[in-house]
Amino acid sequence: MLDAARAVSEADGWAAVTSRRLADVIGYTQPVLYAHFPGGKTDIMRTVALSGFTELASATRAAVGRKTGARAVTAVAGAYLDFAAVHPSLYEAELAARFGTDRR
Repeated sequence: MLDAARAVSEADGWAAVTSRRLADVIGYTQPVLYAHFPGGKTDIMRTVALSGFTELASATRAAVGRKTGARAVTAVAGAYLDFAAVHPSLYEAELAARFGTDRR
C-alpha cells in the first residue's frame, strides 16, 4: 500500500493519491485501505514520511562521514536539499507529517 502510494505520488503528486486509486493499484477494496489507515490519506502520508525520514537520516549520515564543524553542516544541508530535489513527493509527505497538514 505504501509503495503504491509513494509511486503514485512520485508520478502524479499527492493530489492523485486517493483511496480509490490506491485500491485499484493494489487490487484491494477501499475498506481494506481504511482498515490499515483509519485516518485515510493523512495517515498514509505520515507513514510514507516515516520511511522518508529514515532515508534522509541515512543520506545525511553518509554525507557527513568524518567531516566536522562547518564542513559537516554544509554536508547535511546539501544532503537535505538534494533529498528534497530528488524526492519532491516524499519531501512533501514529510512536511505534512511534520506540520500536521494534508497538502492536497
